[in-house]
Amino acid sequence: MESQSQIPERPATNPSLGRLGARPPRQPARNPPPGSAPESFVFLAVVAIFAFIAIMIVTPSSQNRHAGAYWRGGALLDTITNPGFHLNLPFITQFEPIQVTIQTDLVRDIPCGTKGGVMIDFEKIEVVKRLRKEYVYETLLSYGVHYDNTWIYDKIPFHTLIIRVPS
Repeated sequence: MESQSQIPERPATNPSLGRLGARPPRQPARNPPPGSAPESFVFLAVVAIFAFIAIMIVTPSSQNRHAGAYWRGGALLDTITNPGFHLNLPFITQFEPIQVTIQTDLVRDIPCGTKGGVMIDFEKIEVVKRLRKEYVYETLLSYGVHYDNTWIYDKIPFHTLIIRVPS
């Protein structure tokens, strides 16, 4: 006969099961609601910053029938662009659209004098002009954005000659 001492077997213990083999009570999940996590806020902030930069950098340069002229630091850049979207440095580069199609200007009350001393007053004169795109840079460099003021609207002052006849 065999005599062996019998050792009672212990049940396998699981460290997560506690001392008596019972599971600890479950804690409720503490997940924040969707969209309120700090990661979501950071992501939205980054997207908003990139969108703002994209809007400021890629701007429509000019409308149809206009050329785009750019100034950086007060100096006229020699790049004249066609209508469309162009890259731009925000707060550094300024943009001005320049019309390059036919336009009509109206000048009123123009006094004219003849060689014989006769005065004629023209009520209005219509001036039809067109600035070609290839001349935009030179024109803006010489006369500025309001070049038509110099060429058309700034009237040459009229001087009246008074002739005294000896008596």
